[in-house]
Amino acid sequence: MNCAVHSDVDAVGYCRNCGKAMCSTCVRPVRDVLYCEDCQPLSLERYRRPARAHVPAAAPALPFSWDYSPDLAPSTTVNTTKR
Repeated sequence: MNCAVHSDVDAVGYCRNCGKAMCSTCVRPVRDVLYCEDCQPLSLERYRRPARAHVPAAAPALPFSWDYSPDLAPSTTVNTTKR
């Protein structure tokens, strides 16, 4: 079979999207898959990474210590004195 564009040249493959026969000049490989010149932009859209959603910055980390001591913990008693 001959190339759909260059009728005097033997085809080396077919477009995966439309099936058009292509010679080595017309082939547009994308990730080892053959596409014609018309279908290549469509194939690139499939492989384009989606836009990343906005992720808010993380809150600053709280101080952490492996040496937790109940003596340093905040007081949980209620002040019952009247003013």
